[in-house]
Amino acid sequence: MVCLMCVPSLGQIFANDAIEVTDVSILFEVSNQNTLILTDISDTLYKPCNTISDKKWRTYLAGRVHEIVLDPTLVSKIANSIENIIVNQVDKKLVHKNTPSVIKELQSRGIPLIAISLKNWAAPYDPNFGTTTSNHLKKLGIDLEQSIPLLGKMQIDGSSSFELVQEVNATDEYTFAKGIIFTNKKPLDNALDAFLNRLEKKPAQIVILENSYEHKEKLARVIKAHNIGLTFIKHQPSEHQENAFDPTLGTIEFLRFMEDSRTILDEEAQRIKENSTAVDFEALLKDYITKVYTAEEK
Repeated sequence: MVCLMCVPSLGQIFANDAIEVTDVSILFEVSNQNTLILTDISDTLYKPCNTISDKKWRTYLAGRVHEIVLDPTLVSKIANSIENIIVNQVDKKLVHKNTPSVIKELQSRGIPLIAISLKNWAAPYDPNFGTTTSNHLKKLGIDLEQSIPLLGKMQIDGSSSFELVQEVNATDEYTFAKGIIFTNKKPLDNALDAFLNRLEKKPAQIVILENSYEHKEKLARVIKAHNIGLTFIKHQPSEHQENAFDPTLGTIEFLRFMEDSRTILDEEAQRIKENSTAVDFEALLKDYITKVYTAEEK
């Protein structure tokens, strides 16, 4: 049965077969068992639940550490240690509430959906970043590992191949594990090309789900070179709201989390900020970093 709410109108269809939607249920209408669905992660599957979990605030925090810590050998150690706590312990939230159920249904139909990301499999602040990413997704009900068996086999060389199970598959262009292709900051198109070259049975169609057109042309060239059909879907949440970045909110959330391991959202942090005008939260953050620095020196 066709979901009329999911079918794009003529006004939603753009040049080069791109479709713009606010409901990821469109994936049911554009895919079949000869389809591979590729999606980004950040701002497509999940997004920060508050300012502290936003990469912009972690970058801000690293800058504050650089300003405060006198010993250059400890700067990266302290910044990475704090960032590791945030990345591992502060959860994400769904971009689309129905994403978990959509992915599970696709998997039950034999349609693999995997992610491709510019992120590193291992980061200085988290050597297990790839697993951390997968765990965040699983907490939200998204298990991309369930798509791995649907991909079939990958070629090692011209004469042998292996089943894709749960193991890490690393090449010069990417690391594939947990149902996610990590390009390790290398070009997405190179990673996708190498990945498709290793698939023993290529899909007839690839559906790309992203929140922008930034990578569309590069990925389209690769897919066309492999003689694979392409459907590009640009999505955005039905309730789109982007507030100006306020580092003080992240500071309030961070200090509360370090005090009692409680994650508060931006709305509560904003109320605390408005009701505590006499409090210098940036000075409190400096005190916290200084204490960590002093402890590391001993």
